[in-house]
Parts: sequence; structure tokens; C-alpha cells
Amino acid sequence: MSSLKVTLMAGLLLVLGLVFYPILAFAQGPACSASVNGVPVAGQTITVDRNSNTHLLVEAPGGPAQNLVYLEFLGRLWQIGSASSAGGTWSGTVPVQDYVRWGVGLYKLVWESRDPEGKLVCKASTSIRIPGSPLGSVTGVAGLASLAVGLGGLTLALKTTINEGARWAIKAVAKGKADKKDRRLRLRPTFSLSQTLLGTLWGLLLSGGTLATLQETALTLPTFELALQLTIPFTLLSLVAGSLRLVRE
Repeated sequence: MSSLKVTLMAGLLLVLGLVFYPILAFAQGPACSASVNGVPVAGQTITVDRNSNTHLLVEAPGGPAQNLVYLEFLGRLWQIGSASSAGGTWSGTVPVQDYVRWGVGLYKLVWESRDPEGKLVCKASTSIRIPGSPLGSVTGVAGLASLAVGLGGLTLALKTTINEGARWAIKAVAKGKADKKDRRLRLRPTFSLSQTLLGTLWGLLLSGGTLATLQETALTLPTFELALQLTIPFTLLSLVAGSLRLVRE
């Protein structure tokens, strides 16, 4: 299979994931009335000290309910707490610091109230910000390292693609052997398993490092949609850069 077909297939799969993910996303229910550390949840980001527990207060419709608390990362929910209530108001303390010990930045906190049959009664979510320097966290350092390696690999791939033809053109002109026809350079696809794998690796490292850096610096939440939006262009660009060569006609 040619590298061009591999690139197109990879791009198609990523685009399909981006299109159909919202359809398969988690079910939404009525909004609960909630607060974090006494701050009402109203579409705002709440700052939480990473060394202290987080107090949640949720008001749900009457009746017995099972209350579940999650951290959402890349579209997945990671349960960090649960408690039963007789209905009305539920409050509890969640040790968020136990789950964000490797990083700082923005996280999405989600909680659900479900009836005894498991049906969703209400749901609420908010963004919480864990203050701190990305250079002081494992995730922050790993993200910056991944970003640097991926960017370096992509730069090298682009440099190799361009310079194969550029070196020939400079040499030909210096010898006085290049006429108008000889100086025509065209991009030609070439298949190389190693270049395809390296191109994919550079793209994934660059997109993953960018996502981690954005999250650790509290610029954006690490959502699945954003991960795809970063992965698609970076990976395709790296694949194309590693698969094309400038050749003389």
C-alpha cells in the first residue's frame, strides 16, 4: 500500500472519529444545582488548592440517589468519589489532590445523581484550576519534552524533503549546467515504512505535547475533540513531509 493511501486512510479515520464522537458522547441530563468550596457552579473556572480536599455541595431532585464524582480527561470519566443520599441535598469531600498529583492546570470535574435503578436524575460539571508551574509537575515536563521532540522531528522531515532538491539545484547552477528545464523540481510521493512510522510518531508526540502543555498552563481543558483537532493536522503534515521528495524532471 502506498504512503499516500496510508495517509488518506489515517486522515479519514481521524475525521470520522471527530464527526461521530459527539453522537457517542456521554448522556446529558437535567442540571444539578452545585457548588465547589462554596463557589456556585455557573460556567466559571474554580481555583482549587492541590494540597487540600475539595468540598462539593449538590442539590438534586428529591428521592434516594447515588451520587458519583468524576474527573474527565480526553472524553473519559474517572470516578474519584461516590456517596448515597436520601434525596434533596448531598455534600461531601473529594480528595482531588490524590488524582492530580502528577500535574497542574485545568481539569473538568463532573458529578451525577442517579436513582436506585441507575437512571440519570441530574448532572453538573465545572472546570477546576490547580495552580502551579508546569515545570514543577511530571506531566508538564513530559509535555514540554514531547512537544520539543515532535517539533524537532517534523522540522527535520521538512528540511529533508526540501533540501534534497535544493542541494541539487544549487550544485547544478554553480556548475553552469542548469537550464530552465533542468531546474524544474516536483514533489513525488515515495513509500518508506520507516518514514511513515517516524512521521506518525513525530505527529503524535507534537500533538500530545501541545495538548499537555495547553492543559498544564491552564489555557484549555484536555478534551477529546481538541486532541483530534491537534492530532489530525500534525500527524498528516508529518506523514506527508516524510513521504514526499523533491525530484528533478
